[in-house]
Amino acid sequence: MKVNYKKMFSLMALGIGIYIFNFFLSLVFMKWLWPKVADILFPKLVASGNVVTSLSFYDAFWLAVYIGVILTALFGRFVKVDKNTKKRLKKDMVQKEEVEENNEDAK
Repeated sequence: MKVNYKKMFSLMALGIGIYIFNFFLSLVFMKWLWPKVADILFPKLVASGNVVTSLSFYDAFWLAVYIGVILTALFGRFVKVDKNTKKRLKKDMVQKEEVEENNEDAK
């Protein structure tokens, strides 16, 4: 079986490009929509001046990163576990216990 590296590289580049484009769009939307969102979520804090409604691109960038990490963790893409992974973990745990029991018996 031969791997088509040219096709694999182009698909990886396309995926990374789409990811960067989506991140940039979320950054721009966050910068433009934050004043309205902040006013809806925290009206009293905005009125008192405790919540800033104008974000710099630097602040919007870190907010986008933070929200992206939280959403990735919540939707289970941070650590992907399937049935095979669970079986492998069980097998590894059983083997380790057997090795530990053999070490204790040898003492």
